[in-house]
Amino acid sequence: MKQLFLTLGALALATACGSNGGGFEGGSGEVVSDAQGTLVVDWTVDGTKDPSECQGRATTLDVTVGSSNGDSHEYQADCDAFSTSIDLPAGSYNATAVLIDDAGNDRTTPIDINPFRIHDGETFTAPIDFPAGSFL
Repeated sequence: MKQLFLTLGALALATACGSNGGGFEGGSGEVVSDAQGTLVVDWTVDGTKDPSECQGRATTLDVTVGSSNGDSHEYQADCDAFSTSIDLPAGSYNATAVLIDDAGNDRTTPIDINPFRIHDGETFTAPIDFPAGSFL
């Protein structure tokens, strides 16, 4: 009987102090999730993916992604790439995109990306367009 209690006690201790594989970060009590997916921002300028539409107007797409917990991060891609992938932890997000020049100045009004959810192992594609009227 004593052997059974020792075995159960050791099992309980190993479970409570386990590695991150158990879903907990050591000592903090914070749940850790490795779940991740991808946001693909696919954009056009005035309805086209013509690199000449970027030349002289904007050099970079600047995307600000905000999470449901209030964190936000900025991501950039060349204007004439017309698509970029952003890996994000699974969760709920909102985002805005703007085209900027070499000096980091906005060249367009911001385009809101509808709120979206990233699921583990999945890709969410957000198509957006910067119409001619969005340029400043």
